Amino acid sequence: MHARTFAFGFAAAFLAGVALPAALSGSALATVPAPKITTCLPTGGAAVGKLVTIHGTGLAGATKVTFNAVAAKPTTDTAKLIKTKLPAGAKVGSGAIHVTTPGGTATCPFTVKKTTKGKK
Repeated sequence: MHARTFAFGFAAAFLAGVALPAALSGSALATVPAPKITTCLPTGGAAVGKLVTIHGTGLAGATKVTFNAVAAKPTTDTAKLIKTKLPAGAKVGSGAIHVTTPGGTATCPFTVKKTTKGKK
């Protein structure tokens, strides 16, 4: 009988807009924004080992960044910016950068260029 009363009282308090204790309210249920990429620089693509900058929103806490399916390790990871070097093994040609966060995955078209030895 007490369980029903408690459940009903809890539901009534929730529906009436009564503040709940912190342990029962929002923080554990907060949603994570989906990542969105607005720009990947350089826009013309880059060769292996070159710095790539990804701009957008919801990028913080990236769990995975890939170039044509090859993982890269970010050196900077904030809500609006990820910096990383294009990883060795990324297949040359048109493809995409994928950024995965707890909120989802965002994609940006990107070209991996052939490395030219001797040029800086």
